[in-house]
Amino acid sequence: MSTPIKLSTPLFPAHGFNPGSGVLAVRLADGYADDSRLLEEAVQRAVPVVYSYGRPSPYVSGKGRNFVYSYIGQEIRLLYEAWNRNMHTQRRTPIVNRTWVDEWLERMNLDKDEVINNLGVAQPCDNICVGVTPRGGYKLVVNTFEGHGGTLFESRWGASMGQANTETKLMQMLTDIAVITALARLNRMAIYYAVADAAGWSKSHTDGHQLTTLTDGICYDLWEVHSGEVRVPDGEAFLFPADTDSWLVCQAPKGERNTAQPWRVIHTEEGSEPSAVRNRIDSIASVTALPPENSWTVEYSKERGFP
Repeated sequence: MSTPIKLSTPLFPAHGFNPGSGVLAVRLADGYADDSRLLEEAVQRAVPVVYSYGRPSPYVSGKGRNFVYSYIGQEIRLLYEAWNRNMHTQRRTPIVNRTWVDEWLERMNLDKDEVINNLGVAQPCDNICVGVTPRGGYKLVVNTFEGHGGTLFESRWGASMGQANTETKLMQMLTDIAVITALARLNRMAIYYAVADAAGWSKSHTDGHQLTTLTDGICYDLWEVHSGEVRVPDGEAFLFPADTDSWLVCQAPKGERNTAQPWRVIHTEEGSEPSAVRNRIDSIASVTALPPENSWTVEYSKERGFP
């Protein structure tokens, strides 16, 4: 459900809205041996499931805390720019620093150390895979469902059914979505960094080598909240799951043809692609955090040399 952001309008469902849930795909410049078990070994070694056991990710602890403030600050800046553009106001974008984040955590009744410790930690059904494109390029894809952030958001706003009758309340609601989205983005990035370091891969810091697709959150360009679907501006690339553990890189059409696309697995043999397909990432190795054991399970492509 994609909903234009307006006062006194239900913006999201009462249950199942997980801000920031989505996918990160990153180019692997170092390549990948198709018969390698390196992904499985790296994930098992570097990415905890459900609990960090009090050990924060090295990428967001110590001086890495500035990484947290930077991610949140970038998301808040996008929110305020979109707000002023669409609500015809001139709100000043806040400076997101430790004090600002601490005040937000206090409003949400959250422990700062617990929030930091949950970054870089997979939750049940989160998935990490290595795939190859038709031209032989390799990608690491991290898919997280961010149920923890969804539970947090629902506890604060679920009773309101996503409606705000004042601009102040609406901005508070959107700010919470933005911050939780930033933490989700950072969670996927911390997982990627951990896997890359454990596997001995060079890490990409270039936007052109990364693609993020959100299934729940705010589309700032179109000024809409979307849940369980992809909503991106005209011409923008996005990811969709395809067949078994593979991914399609699609491009949004222009104008009225660009509508929200429900998040679902695409069966390419049926010709049900959501829009123009620009690339494909076929999975070689895929690891998934499965309940109730909360441990990683692995699948390999039989077509690429695995028994």
